[in-house]
Parts: sequence; C-alpha cells; structure tokens
Amino acid sequence: MIKLYFTLLYRRITKSFSLFFVNFIGYVILLSVISLTSLFIYGELNYDDFQKKNRIYRIVSTITIGSKPAFSLDSYITILEDLQRDYPEVESTVGLRLMRDMCITSAEKQLTQNVTFFEGDFLNTFTPEFIYGNISSFKQLKNVCVISRSFSRTTFGGRNPIGESLVIADKNDTIQVSIAGVIDDFQNTTCMQSDIFIKSEVGFDFYDDDVNLAFLLLKEDGNIDNLNNVQAEEYEYNGIKYKEGFLFQPLKEVYLKSGFLNFNFYPSGNLKLLIVLLVALALMLLCIMFNYNFMFIVLIRARVREFTLKRILGLKKRNIFYGIISDSALFVFIAASFAYLISKKAIVTIESLNVVLKSYSHWFDVVFVIVFSVILITTIVIPLFYYKSIIKIRRLDRIKYSNEAKMKKVFGDVFLGVQVIVAFVLIAFSFTVRTQLQYAINRDLGIKNRNLIILNNDLSAQEYNVFSEELKKVSLIAGVTRIGELPPSNFPQRMTRVKCNGDKEVLTAILLVDQNTLETIGVRYVQGEGFQNYRNYESCCVVSESLANELGVDKIIGYELKPGIKIIGVVEDISMVPVRKDNFPIVIQCDPEFCKEIIVNTITEDETIAKSVSVVYESIHGKSPQLTFYEDHIKSLYKEEDFMLKYVVLFSTLTLLLVFSGFYFYSRSIVDFRSKDIVIRKIHGASVQSIINLLMKEYFIVYMVSILIACLLFLYISNEWLSGFVFHIKKGLVLYIFPSILILAILVIAVVNSVLKLAHKNIVSAINNYN
Repeated sequence: MIKLYFTLLYRRITKSFSLFFVNFIGYVILLSVISLTSLFIYGELNYDDFQKKNRIYRIVSTITIGSKPAFSLDSYITILEDLQRDYPEVESTVGLRLMRDMCITSAEKQLTQNVTFFEGDFLNTFTPEFIYGNISSFKQLKNVCVISRSFSRTTFGGRNPIGESLVIADKNDTIQVSIAGVIDDFQNTTCMQSDIFIKSEVGFDFYDDDVNLAFLLLKEDGNIDNLNNVQAEEYEYNGIKYKEGFLFQPLKEVYLKSGFLNFNFYPSGNLKLLIVLLVALALMLLCIMFNYNFMFIVLIRARVREFTLKRILGLKKRNIFYGIISDSALFVFIAASFAYLISKKAIVTIESLNVVLKSYSHWFDVVFVIVFSVILITTIVIPLFYYKSIIKIRRLDRIKYSNEAKMKKVFGDVFLGVQVIVAFVLIAFSFTVRTQLQYAINRDLGIKNRNLIILNNDLSAQEYNVFSEELKKVSLIAGVTRIGELPPSNFPQRMTRVKCNGDKEVLTAILLVDQNTLETIGVRYVQGEGFQNYRNYESCCVVSESLANELGVDKIIGYELKPGIKIIGVVEDISMVPVRKDNFPIVIQCDPEFCKEIIVNTITEDETIAKSVSVVYESIHGKSPQLTFYEDHIKSLYKEEDFMLKYVVLFSTLTLLLVFSGFYFYSRSIVDFRSKDIVIRKIHGASVQSIINLLMKEYFIVYMVSILIACLLFLYISNEWLSGFVFHIKKGLVLYIFPSILILAILVIAVVNSVLKLAHKNIVSAINNYN
C-alpha cells in the first residue's frame, strides 16, 4: 500500500515537475529564512534570562545639566549600602567591577581573561547554577572565586577544579585566589562579560569605591515605585542648575530598550529592527498561505479526472480528502528536512550569520521544531477551506463556478496586494539603506588621507621611536604617528566643557594627538598651524572651525582657551562620531603619552604593506599587533546598518520570488476560472495579446492601489528610519520608480506565461477539460 502511494506520488511529481520544483525551492528558502529569523528574534528576546529577572533592576545614575539629561552606569558602594539599609523593599544589592584583559596564571597555563569583582550578594541575586560547589560553601570561604563552565574546560579540561589556585595580575597589583565553584555559563547577558567572579574583599586595590554596574533585587512583594521617589539632589554651580538622581531599569528591558546607555562595551539590542523582523515574519507566513492556496487550486484542478475515477471505483470521499492532507504534510516534511540542513550549514559557514547567530545556536533545534509545526499546521489547514468542494460537490471541477471560488478570488486580490506592498517597501527600503550606508562611509570626514592603518599602541616610548624609524625606510609608507583614538568613533575618548561668550558652556570633544598627527592624517587648516614647530606643546591647542565660531573672538590665534592653554591653529571640522549622532566641536591637544593608537599613512591600501608593518611591530614588541584599515574601521561603526541591509536585501529577494510564485499561481487559478471564456474568445478570433490585455485590466487595478499604499508606507518607514541619523541622504524618485517597474514586469511575465499555456492548447481538448 505504501509502495503504491509513493509510486503514484512520483508519477504526479514527474507529470508537473516544474510546478513542484518551483514550490519546493520556495518552501525550502522560506522555511530556512523563517527559521533563522525566528532564532534571531528568540535570542534577542532571551537576554538576561535569570531566574529572578522580573525582580532585578539596573541602577542608572542621572544628572540633568540645565535641561539636558545625562546618564551613567557607574555607581558607588555607599549608595548600594544606603538603598539596602533605608528601603525594606530591597532584598539585596550588587556592584560589579569589570577588569578587562587581566593576566591569569594557573598550574596548567597562562592566559588573558576578563575578571568581574563583585560587591554584595551576587550569587543570590543572579542565581547561577553550580556545576561544582555550592552557594553556602562559597560564602563561608575567603580569597575564593567562581569560574564559568567554559573557562573550566579551557583551563582544566574535564576534571573538577575545586581547590585549584589562580594568580590574577594587572600592571599594578597581583592576587591569588582558590576556586570554590564552577557555574554554568551566563548565556546572552548585558552585564556578565567575564568568566571569573571574585569577591571584592580579596584585597585588590581599586583606589575608590565606585563600581561599573549596580543592581538591586526587590523582595517578592516589593514595589519599585517606592524607590523611584528617592529624593534627587539639586544644586547650582557657575549659574548652571544641576540635578542628580537615579532611575531603575527592569533588567528584562535593559538589552532592547536602553541601547543609548550602552555606548561602552555592554551589548545592546535594536528594538526597531526586532519589530521589523516580526512584521516580516508575519508577512512571510501570510505569503506561505497565499501561495500554497493558489497552488492547491491548480493541483486540485489537475487531478479532477483522477479523483472522479477513484470515486467511480468506490473510494470514499473522505479518503480522497485525507490523501490530499497526507500529500501536503509530506511536501512540508521533505522541504523542512532540506531547510534544516541548509539553515544549520548557513549559521556555520556564512560569516555574517555566524557572528549574529552563534551565541543563539544552542536554541536552533527548538526554534526549528516550533517553526516546522506552525508551517505544517498552516499547510494542512489549507485543504479545510475546500472541504465542501472536495467532499460534497459531485464533480470536483465545479469548484471553479462555486461562490466559494469567487470568495477565494477576493481573498487572492487582497493577498496579491499585500505581496506587492511588501515587495515594494522592502526593495525601496533596501536601496535607501544601501545609499545611506554608502553616504556615511564615503562622506567627507575632515580627514584627507584615507589609506591609513590603525594599530593598538602597546609600545613604550623607546619602542615606538624604533618602530617609527624602521617604517620610514619602507617606500610605500608616507608617515607614522600616534593618536588617542582615530575619529570617528562611537563616543569621543574624552569630553570637556568650554566657556564661550561669557557664561555659555559648550560640550566639546578632546582629541589627543602626537606632534605630527594632524599632518599625517591630512586635516585641513583654516588658520594657524599644528604642533610640529612647538616644543612646549602642553600649553598649546588646536580647535575645530565650529568651536572657533562658538568662541566668537576676533583674533582666534593666540586666544587663551583655558588658563595656560593658547590656540595655535584652527582646522576644518572633523567627524568625531557616526552620522547617526550630532558632531562635537573639538579641542585638539598634544599628549603622546595617552595616545592609544598608532597610525600608519600609506601610499595605497595594500595587504603587502600591512604585512610589512606587522612584521616590524612584532620584531620590536614580540607580539603581533591588532591591525585595521581605516576604511574597515569606518565600516565597523555601521555594523547595525550593514546587518539590516543584508537582511533587507535577503527579504527583498525572497519576496520577489514569492511575488512571482504568487502571481504565477494566482494567474493560473484565474485562467482556470475563466478558461471557458478565454477558449470561446479564441474560437471567435481573439488574439493572445487581447486576452492578456483583458486579464491585465483586473490585475492592474489591484497593482495600482497596492503601489499607492506602498509608496505612502515606504515614505513613513524610510523617514522614520532616516530620522535616526543627524546627517542623511535625500530620497529621489528612483526609489519609487524602480520597484514599481520591477514588480510590474514580474506581474506581466506571470500573466503572459499562464495565458500562453492555455492559448497553445488544442481548442477541443481545452473545451473537454474545462466544460
């Protein structure tokens, strides 16, 4: 019986192989994209998934200067102690100090690792799962730490490391702790950016009582509103009013809803992107229903004679219906099997997907099963819409004349319009994102030389001098210098306030440079000069043109910006931050000691030159440098936009395939529905062109209404997205015209293909089939 079923199934597939192949490929692509998108959404929504996450709040310090609020994640231990002492709603408080790139030495190996020192009841608040050891034993011991499972495996292999010692050192201090516990890895958190957790009481010298991150845990019956009423401190200084206070962020909202606070090294999500992906996910599911609906009509019409013959031979009507459902389920199962393998492979092999989805990959199997179940149910439900047509109508081909079929046409018009709208918006939006990204990367940054190589400055002053002299011998290198942090960057290295026009203060970025930096990177001078001719450069500074205008003095050169610091030059504005932020006026100071980066100016951007630089650096310092081309540095500032562009282009391509598939099956169903009319017109001498024009009139109304709605929707979405950039492109008509023409071309191809298939059939055969 099973063998017969698969034999008949094989014959049906080979009979209409092109139809099966197009749908099969479409389903595999859809399932793969839906699975990967669902995995990303699921992972983003599962950040900070601690056992007590609904009661944990991150403490944010706020300071309002005049009318402008500013935020800081730093806090003080005394504040945590005061909160727990004065407010009975607070069960515990935790302060975290994150020490990056500390030297860790064990009996087995030496490595560099981030370390978190904590104040307060860390283990009770975040409730990690212990693999070895327990909370009670950890609390009773001194000079101990807990480590993550992954760090334990890397350092100690599979054995129990309890009791092992770790020596932890930075430039100024060294401590020794023993391991009292191994905890499960903290997956996807905004706060646990390390694998070693130590009590702050071990004796490490922190010099002050501030912490990088602070949290509180409410009691189960506690109310956070009582803490939101903590009285803020208000004071006035130099005529400016200041107000300092706190806000308490629910930990479950930190990742997606407070990216503006996470400009340092704390991860932050993109709620807008997540909403866009959720909408895209819903639309893809609708597309599956739409496309499979009309494919189903075409398949049912093709099997009318087969079903009629089976009923004549005594097969029950319900068995025919169950056979159709089993065919649908098998179709989805085979497509899902291919989609599963493709998705798994894509996460590993495609770099952009691997970077984004690697930390979520442990959830993939669960997410895929959920997606598969939803798609399977959706596909099986489609035949239920035709239950009466299949079971109760004496001849199945009458489905085309029933009121139900007419309802399906209305249903089809609506979903056809939805697909046109989605395709138009995605195509136009992908062009907008691409154009804005190109504008952001290629715009004038105030730095003339673009062939720059950036290296981390881990060299001593003497090593740097040797390194610089060695590179000057290389013919393709035009100069070597040092800088605090080459702009633009996500946030300036240092900020200050400069008094302008009396008591007015302007928030200004500080750019630290070496004596030859401005000439090496190629800034353009408006007035004056740089630091190269000044030995006593500590008393000099260069300012940007915008700050010079703010100062409003007649003679800017020689003006004393601050006591003991005179302006020796004015340069054109340099972009300190990405285009999504407003630029800052700049004070440029010469301070080589605090320059964190080495800049190599090359004649051309070439991997060979980069390799030569790396070899010279390693020969002097003994370690390979982290090396970045300037263009790559600029692109890295727009990872979010680049990621969005890749997904939008992917969705645009997929939507175009779906639109073509949808148009094709919809036009086939309409041609089937009007086959008798078309055949009669052909008998009376109507040309194929006139028949195509007749059908296009029906589609064109739906097309025009959909395009109009799509234009308005795209206008709103693109304006909303571009509003996130202080500097952005202006949209042209090409963004509206190109998608419209592309979709119209797909529509015409689909209709022409369907009509030609019927037009080239034998007229007598067509009448016999459709009467």
